Amino acid sequence: MVIFPILAIFLKSDPADIGIKPLGAEKSVEKQSQASLGDHVTLPVAEKNYLLHRGFWFPYFICEFTTTGLMDTHFIPLAQSCGFSVAVTGSAVSLLAIFNTGGTIVAGILADRWDNRKMVAWIYFLRGLTIVFLLIFLTNEKWIGFFIEHPWLLFVFAISFGIVDFAVVAPTVKLLAGYFQGPSLGIVTGFLYMSHQLGSAIGSFLPGIFFDRAGSYTSSLVTAALLLMIAALASACLPKQNFHQEAKAT
Repeated sequence: MVIFPILAIFLKSDPADIGIKPLGAEKSVEKQSQASLGDHVTLPVAEKNYLLHRGFWFPYFICEFTTTGLMDTHFIPLAQSCGFSVAVTGSAVSLLAIFNTGGTIVAGILADRWDNRKMVAWIYFLRGLTIVFLLIFLTNEKWIGFFIEHPWLLFVFAISFGIVDFAVVAPTVKLLAGYFQGPSLGIVTGFLYMSHQLGSAIGSFLPGIFFDRAGSYTSSLVTAALLLMIAALASACLPKQNFHQEAKAT
């Protein structure tokens, strides 16, 4: 009730709403016209054919299935089911959150300098490796004892997973802005976040069901690792950004 009227009054969607021109507007038009002359670039999609564009099919469902859904929801019961104390589990969760924040900020900086397709692909791949690291200890009776006796290994997982937890957001949004423009961008972003929420909901619900039946998170973690490898491959195969977006990033 407090935030809504403030946003309604002060939040503006376009520079024209406050009587100014967008920064670099003339250069943007010039670079975009130059991009139309090239054959190797994917131009922004303005029409309603975004469903046919490869950039529409981002693996964001997998992203949230493995982060907010699986790990952010089940990390505490997973650690406690392994036998870690409340103090160790709480410390690991704190480390995950801290490095999640840092990873998100750094990813935003790097998204302006690197190829965002490769960046997203690497983030998914590295996130999958962190889950494989966890599986190595959880699927072997000898290693699980070593894992519990050395809590720093849980901290290593928390830090590494935290770095790539929400880091995918900045390069994903940057790619969307390169693939779509006008009304298409808003519609596609809406669909993207719808899949985001579905992945989060299913990723929270199913691992709980599997744990109740099997008594472990192994099947959920294996599924997450496989899905992340698929997401990494799908991201690497996304089309290139258009010339205008690449020029802004350099």
